[in-house]
Amino acid sequence: MILVDTSGLLAALDAAQRLHREAAVSLAAASPPLLLSPFVLAELDYLLATRVGLAARMSLLGEVQRGALQLETFSATDVRAAVAIIERHADLTGSFRGWAAESPGSAGVLAILGRRVLSTW
Repeated sequence: MILVDTSGLLAALDAAQRLHREAAVSLAAASPPLLLSPFVLAELDYLLATRVGLAARMSLLGEVQRGALQLETFSATDVRAAVAIIERHADLTGSFRGWAAESPGSAGVLAILGRRVLSTW
């Protein structure tokens, strides 16, 4: 299973992004399920709506509706676990990336870190 981050999905979906090609290739190579937090969905929906357009926004929401991206829950217990991992990985630029990388059953993460695509599967 792959945990997808806003930066990785935005780069994969938006051809204007600097790392679009690399992110799109990484996303295409990912094996399902692709897990999506409600926070990532909300942020990505906003970014697509304001920077890319309605067609991209509706395409993303359609992918979630059909189950290509599996929308996950995020509880207070998950936040506690995230805080503990963030404290251990203070050098990571994304606040939940460390949590995602250490989530039980996670096979990888798709994200943009600095000037490169991080695909850890």
